[in-house]
Amino acid sequence: MSKLSVGGIFRTRAEAVDVIQAVALSQNRRAIVNKKRSGGSQFIYICNSSTPCTFEIVLAKSRRKVPNHIVVKSLSLAHDNCTGTAKARRKDVTSKPVAQNAVNANMRISGASLQYQVKADAGIDLNKRTPYRVIDDLVQLKYGNFEAGYKKVASFLEEFATKNPTSFTAFEARDGNFIERPDEPTQWKIQPNCHSTNYMEERC
Repeated sequence: MSKLSVGGIFRTRAEAVDVIQAVALSQNRRAIVNKKRSGGSQFIYICNSSTPCTFEIVLAKSRRKVPNHIVVKSLSLAHDNCTGTAKARRKDVTSKPVAQNAVNANMRISGASLQYQVKADAGIDLNKRTPYRVIDDLVQLKYGNFEAGYKKVASFLEEFATKNPTSFTAFEARDGNFIERPDEPTQWKIQPNCHSTNYMEERC
């Protein structure tokens, strides 16, 4: 990803906007597209200030160096006479170490608690919904692939038992999911929908 500088090249406009928003957020501001002045192959981003602000970034589609890429034509990062405020996007907060550390330490953290920590650490005000969406994203990022992994174990053990008829495996599966066997003395089970499981032993 290119740095935000005159002549900087980005593969897509979305990539360029992510960098622009990150810079604006670091200044406790938010950048918005100036729809009146943008159009065609040019896009102009300004501060969300209600008063005239000097912050301005001009993007244009590249025609020479790299076709179809986005080039930074000009930029002014100062916020003179500015009354703008920050408005963090969901992805902006998710990428913040303070949010990642808070959720990793306690997946049941409340939205209000995360909101307070982000404000205290980064000086960013969040609306009421954003913290909960950030928590969901970070939990999904950490645990989202577990259930799919557990489902694969059932099919693997079934194939293992078929190819190794002299082995002994104590499990029961239905529709790709493990079923608890209460009649087994060791109570072997795997619950794909839980984050923690009992260990399953195998005797060969």
